[in-house]
Amino acid sequence: MSASDDRWDITDVLQHYARSIDRFDFAAVASVFTDDAVIEYGGYPEFHGGAATARFLDEHTRTTAWHQHLLSVAEIGLDGDEASTLTYFVAHAVGKDDADRVRINVGEYRDRLRRTPDGWKIVERRQQTGWKESRRRSPA
Repeated sequence: MSASDDRWDITDVLQHYARSIDRFDFAAVASVFTDDAVIEYGGYPEFHGGAATARFLDEHTRTTAWHQHLLSVAEIGLDGDEASTLTYFVAHAVGKDDADRVRINVGEYRDRLRRTPDGWKIVERRQQTGWKESRRRSPA
């Protein structure tokens, strides 16, 4: 497999994570992480594995009616069957109780991935939030 193929596959894993959250498909979220993955979403205690990540995100999106994660993969470093990535994100969310307000979260993911028999998986994720805001949506 070429480095170009690896970069494409890694980008697909990162995008799959975002699409899965946006679809509230937490089984799919879990599938991008190894069972021993270490995850830290800035400010929350560290936890381990895809199942724990899925539970965390499910609990933290229960009041969300709609959201969209936009990713920009800024950097992929390859070292054999290991990789490191820097991905910028912008996440928009609308709550079930206040459809006229949008929450915006901007930051970055710093990930380490490993090639497994099932493809590339995230083994470590560190999220850092740059800024957050909440504002009224403008009429369409």
